[in-house]
Amino acid sequence: MIIMHTEREIKIITTVFISVLLITNTVLTAVIKEPLLACLIASLALVILYISAVVMVKRIYARIAGVRNAAKELSIRKSANNESEGLSAIKQEMLTEGEFGKLSGAIYDMYTGILEAADREKEQKLYLKDMISDMSHQLKTPIASLTLFTDILSSHATSQGWGEEEIDILRREEGQLERMRWLTLSLLQLARLEINSVEFKKIKTPVLMLLQNAAAELLPMAEQRGVNIVVEDAFEYLKDDVEQNTTNTMVSGVEQNEAHIEENTRRDIIAAEIEADPEWMHEALSNIVKNAIEHSPEGGTVTLGCTRTPLMIKLTVTDTGRGIPEADRLKVFERFSHSSDAASVNPDSVGIGLPLSKNIIEENGGRIYIESRFIEECKSSETSYTTVNIIFSNDTKR
Repeated sequence: MIIMHTEREIKIITTVFISVLLITNTVLTAVIKEPLLACLIASLALVILYISAVVMVKRIYARIAGVRNAAKELSIRKSANNESEGLSAIKQEMLTEGEFGKLSGAIYDMYTGILEAADREKEQKLYLKDMISDMSHQLKTPIASLTLFTDILSSHATSQGWGEEEIDILRREEGQLERMRWLTLSLLQLARLEINSVEFKKIKTPVLMLLQNAAAELLPMAEQRGVNIVVEDAFEYLKDDVEQNTTNTMVSGVEQNEAHIEENTRRDIIAAEIEADPEWMHEALSNIVKNAIEHSPEGGTVTLGCTRTPLMIKLTVTDTGRGIPEADRLKVFERFSHSSDAASVNPDSVGIGLPLSKNIIEENGGRIYIESRFIEECKSSETSYTTVNIIFSNDTKR
């Protein structure tokens, strides 16, 4: 341990040692004449030296502790008119001479520099928040207008008997407008998340509800692409007719097929809840399911599942697509990143959905990772797949 001394304390210690040397000289002189007296004087000198050293060390450590405690107090930031006790202590220590004064001055300079940087960052975030809000308004308005014009043209095309080629062009335009709308909103939301301008309203949210709502929202897209959506261990969403031995109901316009599973497991899944913002988690799950549908072949299946243990709740979204090459699995959560195989499967993908979902999930206290088996890495008896795993701690009291 390095002990720093002030100039005053160094002078005192030097004086003590000079005194000890003089006493020792006297003792050596007296030893010859009066041995008992010499021993007594030497013992007294050693006691004085020991006491002086203890006092000096305690004083030094006390000042070190004072500076350390003052530095800790700096973390309690108050207004300019009511500064923290730590800052007052640092300022007072700065007035002293020696190394402690210099150390306190350096700590104060570092502290004020950090505060200034934090204030600048706060101002920049407020500026970016306002700018993103303005951009959102400016971009949404023309997209909404174009969508309205396209709807009018679609109605006109039907009534005027347009040809198949013109109607096909109009449908493609509608698809591109929807893609532009989704991309614009996703980019704006990602920007808001990255500058921490989003306030999440975390409440106890049923996991099964999240899975059902995400499946229901993406069902039309899945039907259009010929992909089945299944909510595993609870309900199945199918576009085909259900079998005769199951009980069917309608929830949110989506056909529910009650699965034949063990009753206790089913109840456990239905009771599973996570502490999260339901609207933002719906956004994250919808992006993941959308990505799974886009990478599934016609006739493939996207499966949404949930498992619960005493320690965690895991949500899974699995598709039966080509999978992701091992070298690319860490890149899928990077903005505008694609796997080397993705371009051939979904050339319109821009690589923004999964990064947005990752950001949302982590801000809500979860974590996300991918498991996959690439089609070219499969053995003869294996099939390709990709599973997105979302994990939350199971700290909800039953």
